[in-house]
Amino acid sequence: MTPGAAVTALAAGLCARVVALHAGRALAARPRGAPPPGTPRRAGPVRLPWRIRRRERVLDAAFPELLDLLVVSVQGGMLPAQALAAAAPLVPPPLGEALDALGARLARGERFADALHVLVDRLGPRALGLVATVVAAERHGLPLAPAVERLADEARGQRRRLAEAAARELPVRLSFPLVLCTLPSFALVAIVPLLVAALSSLRVG
Repeated sequence: MTPGAAVTALAAGLCARVVALHAGRALAARPRGAPPPGTPRRAGPVRLPWRIRRRERVLDAAFPELLDLLVVSVQGGMLPAQALAAAAPLVPPPLGEALDALGARLARGERFADALHVLVDRLGPRALGLVATVVAAERHGLPLAPAVERLADEARGQRRRLAEAAARELPVRLSFPLVLCTLPSFALVAIVPLLVAALSSLRVG
């Protein structure tokens, strides 16, 4: 099996693991009497709680920095497990907590390749490429730093696209506050003086 095919196979296996994990969680959290997951539902936008949205934004913003730290550490001579442990206190809490969970599994004697799956459980699909790359490097002796550097470039591109999308949404989000703040001032400056003048003329008449 070629190295590229090995990484592809590992990524496919990790994707299947993520799908099975989320399906199990959905079945466990389904209220009594609710329709099964396959039942057609009325289409509508999915709104995540603001805490989850904020966590996802933090992860999207900080994940490229984690990959850069991993590249620098590996190029400096650290093993992948050491590099991930050294990066834990240097990244925001959502990433740091996932790395701490990885360290806890390694401390219990779990194999590094198996313990890495906790990153997918904690960080979601964004960690699939990293886990597949590290596992392939461990099993097949592939150079890790160049592959992770490519992942970091892709993560930075994704972060840039998300920032551009948020910037395009900003005028729409600001329209309501701007109108809400502008209308009262417009009424005070333009309409109230006219009303006062009209009332004054009526009294004089």
